[in-house]
Amino acid sequence: MRNALTRTVIGLVSAVALAGAVAGPATAAPADPETGLSFYAHKEFKLIKNFPQPDGGCHLVPAGADLLVGWSGLTNVLAYSTPDCTGQATSLGTLRSVDSGDVSFRTE
Repeated sequence: MRNALTRTVIGLVSAVALAGAVAGPATAAPADPETGLSFYAHKEFKLIKNFPQPDGGCHLVPAGADLLVGWSGLTNVLAYSTPDCTGQATSLGTLRSVDSGDVSFRTE
């Protein structure tokens, strides 16, 4: 199931990137969500929160997010079941769904 989700996300990300390249800039665009680390609600492929320059510090997983995409420069995201990044870490990589037990994270 995760492989199908990963293929779907990659396809959607590619389509969004291509649409943006074809349409071109109409007005001043907001910060690029395709940098750093982005959290999405995957059913709507809605951006929940973007961390444009992840700093390796402890952050809470944004409410409503169930998918993360690490863009260039990231090698891994570590998830924790505590709000202060203590205890057992789970390695999520840079393209993965986020479980409801993932409360906080750090980037590598």
